Amino acid sequence: MLMVMMLICEFPNNFFFLRGNHDDIKGQFRKYARESDMVQLWCERRFGKDFLNAFAEFENALPLMVRGNNFIASHSATLEPLNKGRLSEKDYATYYHLAWSDNRYFSNSMHGRELFDDQMEHLEAKDCVWVIGHRPTEKELFRPQFGDKLIQLNRPDKFVAAYIKPNQFDINKQIFFLKEK
Repeated sequence: MLMVMMLICEFPNNFFFLRGNHDDIKGQFRKYARESDMVQLWCERRFGKDFLNAFAEFENALPLMVRGNNFIASHSATLEPLNKGRLSEKDYATYYHLAWSDNRYFSNSMHGRELFDDQMEHLEAKDCVWVIGHRPTEKELFRPQFGDKLIQLNRPDKFVAAYIKPNQFDINKQIFFLKEK
C-alpha cells in the first residue's frame, strides 16, 4: 500500500486505486470475520492504534468509482441503485455494494439488461463502458457482458491491465496480460 500511496501522491490526476472488499482494515468482513479481527489486532500490536486509525482513514478516502470520458470503473458492480450523491457520501452501504457484489447477477437475460441500463442511467453513464473486477473471470482475459458495455477483469493467475485512452476503449486491443505470475 505504500507504493499505492506514493503513486497517488505523485500522479493525483492519473493514478487511482479503487477501494475493494479487502480495503476495510477496521471492518468486519462477513466472509472472513475472524481473519478481520486478527489483522486488526496484529496491526494494533505492531504499529499502534494511531496507525490502525490512520490506515482506516486512508481506506475511507479511496474512491469507490472513477469516471473517465468513456468509462466508469469500480471494484464490483451493484444491483443497488447508485447516483453521484451516494457515491460522494461513501457511506458503508454504498461501499459494500461496490465491493462485495458477485458480479454475476448481470447476465445477458432481458431482466439483467434492464437492471444494467437502469444503473447506467442513475450514474449518468449511458455512453460509458463499466469496468469491474472482484470475481475471477475463470480462463478468459476478461468477461464482456451486454454488448461489451460491462467488462470484468480479474485473472488471479495473471497480471491483467486495461489501458483506456481518452474517448477510445477497444477491449480487444486495450486489455492485455502484463506478465505471468
